[in-house]
Amino acid sequence: MSKTNMRIAILGEADRNGLSPDTLDSIYRVKQLDMGSDVKIDLLLLEPIKEHLLPCDSVFIYNQISGNDTPRKCVKAIEDYNARFDASMIIVSTRQDADIIVPGAAIKLKTASFLECDSIGFDILVNKFTVKKSVYGGNAMAHYSIGKPAVISFNHSRKESDKLKNREAGINFMDYRSVCDKKFIRKCETEYIKEQGLRDSDFVVVCGKGLGSKAAVEELSRWAERAGAVVGGTKKVIDHGWLPIHQLIGQTGNTISPELCLVIGASGATPFINGIIGSEKIIAVNNDADARIFDYADIAIVEDSRLIMAGLLEDMQLDGGLNAEN
Repeated sequence: MSKTNMRIAILGEADRNGLSPDTLDSIYRVKQLDMGSDVKIDLLLLEPIKEHLLPCDSVFIYNQISGNDTPRKCVKAIEDYNARFDASMIIVSTRQDADIIVPGAAIKLKTASFLECDSIGFDILVNKFTVKKSVYGGNAMAHYSIGKPAVISFNHSRKESDKLKNREAGINFMDYRSVCDKKFIRKCETEYIKEQGLRDSDFVVVCGKGLGSKAAVEELSRWAERAGAVVGGTKKVIDHGWLPIHQLIGQTGNTISPELCLVIGASGATPFINGIIGSEKIIAVNNDADARIFDYADIAIVEDSRLIMAGLLEDMQLDGGLNAEN
């Protein structure tokens, strides 16, 4: 982090009295940092503001971002600003949705995020920002040293913004659309996804997280192919990357109604149940006798899925099997 060209951006809000109290509080906290006079404070707003005398260096108005999703518009504004100016720190001071905007912006910028910080500092010796925030339900205070620009929000508990001094701030209306078209759309690619036939198959094998690993899912998939079945997965399996998203079974994925549905290692969350409830016969395997899936199964097998898998593979005379660690 170079101290000589440091810019701190504050995503704020305006109300009928000018800048919101939380926005002013964030500006005040930044001005208390011992960083030198070469630090610029930039204010990001989604709507225009009438005042030009403000306690910051520049104001960037992002009123060209379309849509009604305010958190998403805020993330876009932060992303665009950072692409232009490479901020040293970004502070979100919105009264609502900071818990969505802060991590959302951090993901876009590939950096760290800290919500509801109690204070911010700057360590001149190591040229790094520091933040303090309460953790474990307020029973402890954590101290973080930030080695690269981060996105944070404050726990606004003190109001000393009346001490701020206003000056003529530069007002900039940002041409968001043209900049983003040039900077963020690199190329377009299409990918052909082979039709799995989940909705038309008479025999579907569903992989649950209880299988334990991607390797186990792959072995079960090979068995299913030999058995003439199509393979799907629960949301947790998809989230772990063990199967591609187009093989998701459930309320937000594929809804199936095969003659036979073999479910291995799935507990039976409601969205998943809604995806298989139309099956003529459901066979469920789970090592938890109280698993919810058994309430909907025609045949319930209370057993370790690894043992069932080993038996299936042996019957089909496939090579290998599951390792004990899986």
